Amino acid sequence: MDMFSGTARHTALALTACAAILLAGCANGAEGLPPAMWRIDDASPPRADSTSVDVLVTRLECSSGVTGEVNEPDVMEIPDEIVVTFTVEDLELGAATCQGNPEVPASFSLNEPLGERRLLDGQCADGDAATTSFCDSNVRWGP
Repeated sequence: MDMFSGTARHTALALTACAAILLAGCANGAEGLPPAMWRIDDASPPRADSTSVDVLVTRLECSSGVTGEVNEPDVMEIPDEIVVTFTVEDLELGAATCQGNPEVPASFSLNEPLGERRLLDGQCADGDAATTSFCDSNVRWGP
């Protein structure tokens, strides 16, 4: 016997589709802002009791050597991992050279201590950076 009525099945499918669209939007940057990559700041690595994590962020796209202002990240905490997705300000440069962009210090807060959860870069999951050399792994820290 089917556990969903026709209406319930359609509602469940619609909710699943909406969740997928929302998660894809988060991975690609809020409101179409340029994606940014991040790594743990070696000067202050996280510990299991950390509720704030210091990172270094760099713009993915070519921007004539400017990373620009780092936006507040999207932080999604789940039991085994934390997915953190950064974006940067839109510089509206038009044409730009690609000599690389500097790392900019930033941090993000957690709702509870890091514990044994891995830290993942959301841009490497489904974002614009997923197929670049920056994303040989999306794991930025693990216990």
